[in-house]
Amino acid sequence: MGGGSTLLTPQGGHFFDLPDFPEAFRGPALGQTEALDYYRGHANARVSWTYLSPPPAYFAPGQRTGKYRTGLDHPVEDATGRSSLSYEDFAIAMIDEVEQRKFMNKRFTVGY
Repeated sequence: MGGGSTLLTPQGGHFFDLPDFPEAFRGPALGQTEALDYYRGHANARVSWTYLSPPPAYFAPGQRTGKYRTGLDHPVEDATGRSSLSYEDFAIAMIDEVEQRKFMNKRFTVGY
């Protein structure tokens, strides 16, 4: 699991580079970016990895629906452009990936 702020904005930058991103969280976000870059740069036949990012905002406890959609480097958005997910459905997505292995050696994200 990695940070949602490492996802890409529509302009191609990271969410942690946006002007309103809290400075207190910038260091950990940069660390998550370094980790993802490391995984991507060192993937080989002997080491498998998967990096799951939550939405960059609107990620909190809520209802467990068992439903979600997946994406890669950009947040999954609903029809209004909002990217959200409950902790409960994030956990379902994580277990689904462990069981189904759809995103080997990739980062993916989930949302409604």
